[in-house]
Amino acid sequence: MTDAPENVTTARAPGIHRAMLVRPTDNVEAAAAWLLMVLGLVVAALSLMIGAGVYHDGMRREGFEAGDRTRVEAVVLGASAAPRAGTSGGQYGRLRPSVPAEVPVRFSGLDGVEHVADARPRGPVSAGTPVWIWLDDTSAVVAPPRDPAGVLWDAATAALGVLALGGLVLATMWAAVRTAVRRSNLARWEREWAQVEPRWSGRAQR
Repeated sequence: MTDAPENVTTARAPGIHRAMLVRPTDNVEAAAAWLLMVLGLVVAALSLMIGAGVYHDGMRREGFEAGDRTRVEAVVLGASAAPRAGTSGGQYGRLRPSVPAEVPVRFSGLDGVEHVADARPRGPVSAGTPVWIWLDDTSAVVAPPRDPAGVLWDAATAALGVLALGGLVLATMWAAVRTAVRRSNLARWEREWAQVEPRWSGRAQR
């Protein structure tokens, strides 16, 4: 009589162990994990492609602007005011990048004719200060060509943005899968416990 419980336990334990290892939800969770890993690699590759595309496009534009614009020396005609923060007021205005104030400058255009126009020199300047400005083919004052460091920053920002957004979506999908699997396991455990508990507690023999 003393061997019966041990035999029963020994016979049932491996079956229970195998049942726990081959639950359908375990297979679903494993398949979802592999799928999300593959999608993660796709998102990483896509972010690199987008970053490279932004970089090549920016460098192409930088080369075009550098070849289309000419730097000339100009003389400031009036003192500049302090740089102003952004275009909107309020307590957050100081967080916006500062915008150089416009000052009148005199310069010789590409045609040799003297011009007077407004420019945005970096930092405060006083009258008579020589500054560098950029002109287009019509001798109009334009913004300087894009900086390669700025192009690289734009490319990195685009790549990281895609990677972060894709990672957030994949993390949300994984959390949804885990929640669904957990609920399914709990429901199955409750059904199995409802079948086992009467025999385990002895209520079925009463």
